[in-house]
Amino acid sequence: MGIDFDCRKKNMRLLTIIFLFFTTSCFAQRDKIDYVIFGVYCGECVGHCATMFKLEGDKMMVDTSNSYFWNNMLKRKDTISFSKYEASKEMYQYAKALIDSIPTILLDTNTHSCTFGEPDARDQCGIYLEFKYKGKQKQFYIDTDSEYIPVWLLKYKASIENTVNGFYKMVWGR
Repeated sequence: MGIDFDCRKKNMRLLTIIFLFFTTSCFAQRDKIDYVIFGVYCGECVGHCATMFKLEGDKMMVDTSNSYFWNNMLKRKDTISFSKYEASKEMYQYAKALIDSIPTILLDTNTHSCTFGEPDARDQCGIYLEFKYKGKQKQFYIDTDSEYIPVWLLKYKASIENTVNGFYKMVWGR
């Protein structure tokens, strides 16, 4: 049974209670996640403004073409180009923990697209998360400013940011 939630509400106490219930009472192994796409996008930048990473099977692909922006402007929201660069096994292993740690509440929600906070509204960038689970594609847009997202999502948000920053250091030395 899925969970519905209104992403625009500021009061997240009920979601926190539901999240705690699911994480403490559901010890069964979760179904396989088909793929995960994640990355940080910044509207006011030069260079790698929307580098996205895709974990699928035992491979990780990287899109440095900013296709995330171009396809959103053209209203082709489900299209990110991953044909240019396949990441190393080291990068895949580094990112694999993101698959295993997706919050249960995101996996089980009936919502297919949701925005937490106001990502990139104040030139603070945003986090994009997409995955396919139990045959359903889900997309989440997450504010990088922790003040505007629910407490239960903070640790996972930080994991995505740390992983992306780690990749930037591995690949581009920054």
